[in-house]
Amino acid sequence: MDAETNQIAAVDLGSNSFHLIVARDDDGRLQMLDRIRERVSLASGLDPVGRLDEKARCRALTCIARFGERLRELPADRFRVVGTNTFRKIRDGGLFHREAEMAMGHSIEILGGAEEARLVFMGVRYDVGNTHRPLLAIDIGGGSTELALGRGDVPEVAESVQIGCVSLSTRFFADGKISRKRLDEAIMTASLELEPVADRFTNEDVDVVASSGTALAIEEIAMKCGWSESGINADALRHIYKALLDAKHVSKVDLKGLSDNRRLVIAGGFAAMFAVFQLLQIDQLRTSRGALREGVLIDLAGRIAGVDRRDQSVMNLATRSHVDELQATRVSKSAKQLFEAVASAWLLSAEDGRMLQWAAALHEVGLSISHTDYHRHGEYIAANTDLPGFSRTTQETLAAIIRLHRKRISWHRIPDFDESTRNCVRDLALLLRVAVYLHRTRTPMSIDELTASGKPDGLKLRLPSAEANQHPLTMADLALETKQWARMGRNLNVLVESPDQQSSP
Repeated sequence: MDAETNQIAAVDLGSNSFHLIVARDDDGRLQMLDRIRERVSLASGLDPVGRLDEKARCRALTCIARFGERLRELPADRFRVVGTNTFRKIRDGGLFHREAEMAMGHSIEILGGAEEARLVFMGVRYDVGNTHRPLLAIDIGGGSTELALGRGDVPEVAESVQIGCVSLSTRFFADGKISRKRLDEAIMTASLELEPVADRFTNEDVDVVASSGTALAIEEIAMKCGWSESGINADALRHIYKALLDAKHVSKVDLKGLSDNRRLVIAGGFAAMFAVFQLLQIDQLRTSRGALREGVLIDLAGRIAGVDRRDQSVMNLATRSHVDELQATRVSKSAKQLFEAVASAWLLSAEDGRMLQWAAALHEVGLSISHTDYHRHGEYIAANTDLPGFSRTTQETLAAIIRLHRKRISWHRIPDFDESTRNCVRDLALLLRVAVYLHRTRTPMSIDELTASGKPDGLKLRLPSAEANQHPLTMADLALETKQWARMGRNLNVLVESPDQQSSP
């Protein structure tokens, strides 16, 4: 593989800073080639009801457009773009998300909190290497804090809580004033957010590593001021607490090693770190320059190499929900055949094909709750279960396809995704519906002898007359399904071949 084609990249659109990282993937070994970081302060432009102000919006879109230009020459499957906590909180009907994707020229995956924590762990693990003790990775971001604990390359526990350097600074120090009351209230607020999950991460026998800007800034201060030789300790935090109170205003905080950009959010970031030390009973930790973006890069390299964590997540959910494995396999096989018939004509991608296979594997997951409206139960399970490897965006797409695989399908039942995603949900749901009908009998004697061919506007199925005669209920289902397809702008044409037609060349 040459130097151009083995490049991969990751973009992390965080609540405080946006990051771009480009690396060369040499059989799983990553050589970092380029890094870009811009402080955008997206979270500072978000009001309590989820509205993003115009200044923050313009800053973000301008930066995203520059990142998009840097990645323009890379194939679309060689980089990933992810949005984090602030993207999760924006409430504008998806407008900013669509604008950001247009500026980037690429889809943007909005990560759920647990998935963000998993990827942070992978980035930290990549940076620090294997340790004899379990690794506890902590990432205090602009709008949220991620915690993940595990022994191997992936965490066993992953959580996200709603505290960050920007959100706490905006809430308690918006005018720049620092007082003991405000600082203690910020620490208490952070502690209350951490308390429900703290016991999952409180363990003396762990290697504690903190990543990202807040941790690195506090470490730099502690080292330059002589309070730590490396990492962060409780004594250094006590010194910083006193220094912040003495300054009385953010603009007057005089700490060696503190950059002007970080000065604006140091009080909120400190409050979050202080609460982490208290609640998790930490005396000292070290820092890592590996974080979410490195985790995304490593996860992408694994997918390219054929190791996709999402496959295991789907398998695990199917097992936990006691999905009928034989039926799921039959439906998956037919769904794959139908997909291959139409993929070129419908402009569907290999990633779309994987999505259809996951939906086929999980289309009956709702039966674990009730047979009545099990497609609705399946939608809820797929959308709300922790599925490591899936972004929130991808998980919602999967849930929508499961919801639409039976009964009436219509445009208003497809979530308010962007137009291309809505069309993809429609197409994959239509294919899954046919695959399910073909195996209505739930036995090896279902219809599997057929020829499928795709056209830009639909799908043509040719069935031997023997198959059609043996499955009158299925044929009736398919006849009714043609009307569902027509309602969604696709044509389903089912032809039954006579014995003479079957024998002719």
